[in-house]
Amino acid sequence: MKKPGGMLLLITLALFPVMSRAADQPASQPISVHFLLQPQFQFTEKGAPDAASWDKDAFIRRARVIVAGAVSDRISFFAETDIPNWGKDGNWTGSLYIQDAYIDYLLVKDGGFVNNLHLDAGMILLPFSHNDRQSAATLDTLDYHSSLIQFPTDSTKVWRDTGLEARGLFWDKHLDIRLGVFTGLRGNASDGSPLNPKDNPRFTGRVQYNFLDAEESFFYGGNYLGAKKILSIGAGLDTMAGYRATTLDLFVDYPLRPVLGLVFQANYFHYSPEPERLGPDFEAPNGQAFDLEAGLRYRNLEPVISYERFNPEDPVLRPMDFAENLRFGLNWWVMGHTANLKAEYARLKTRDALSVDKTRGQWTLQAQVFY
Repeated sequence: MKKPGGMLLLITLALFPVMSRAADQPASQPISVHFLLQPQFQFTEKGAPDAASWDKDAFIRRARVIVAGAVSDRISFFAETDIPNWGKDGNWTGSLYIQDAYIDYLLVKDGGFVNNLHLDAGMILLPFSHNDRQSAATLDTLDYHSSLIQFPTDSTKVWRDTGLEARGLFWDKHLDIRLGVFTGLRGNASDGSPLNPKDNPRFTGRVQYNFLDAEESFFYGGNYLGAKKILSIGAGLDTMAGYRATTLDLFVDYPLRPVLGLVFQANYFHYSPEPERLGPDFEAPNGQAFDLEAGLRYRNLEPVISYERFNPEDPVLRPMDFAENLRFGLNWWVMGHTANLKAEYARLKTRDALSVDKTRGQWTLQAQVFY
């Protein structure tokens, strides 16, 4: 028997008693259905067809139907659909797809040093950085730092991959560990592709230390709006055939007063592909990146500022990988994460193939309903 098969067999045998006990318990909650809608109105300098006028665009940034429930006290599930950027630039050809679908097994609950331990199976948001694991419904900035969070082409579906993830809180919930084995990059056996010829899996995981409150759910929050006191540091690793990435992050969400709260986040990324193993036509991020974001909430208003920069490993051969963005935003938490408005002005800097810097402005207004 091959090693991967033996490993899966051992995992199955080890978990069978736990899953059997869980299945004997009645369902603890009914199925819940939620909806996340984020329409955006965006104006981009020199983005019009004449390359001189402002582009004016209105589209659906996210429209998600979320289904969750529990079939027992220990077995639950989560699935959601999305159709991102629907209508952006007049393009209505986007398809509706599943982007999260996993079963969660609660293996240990209140087990002394192990406060809780879950095993998730299915299509899972990779446990790499704090920012990519945050819920889109609770972001403090208008959107993710997506120009910095990059994965090799065809290795994910919107940052998700299929596989198994073990996640748990330990040591009085101070230690948060999330480790997963996923499909990763796959070569084509029919044409002898050099990409991952042995079909080795992807390993992704992160460790986070919580100095104050813990972030206990599957998704991290981008802003807890005074409900938690968070101070955490974390580190992540994503590795597969011909590719490795590491990250460090700091997250702070601290209520200074009942009506005043501070949010701060910093993320660092280092991407190290091996072009000789991936092939000349394969795209993978290569370089270093970091971002900073800070917000100060007073009652239901919050000014936010963020900075992003991606430095390519080879700025001469790949200048177009460079990115530098400065963003100023204002959040109006009308009903918290249930309903809110966000406005942002960004200065976006890129480089063309001749290493010439290009800077343009962009205004974005987003409304959100999450119910």
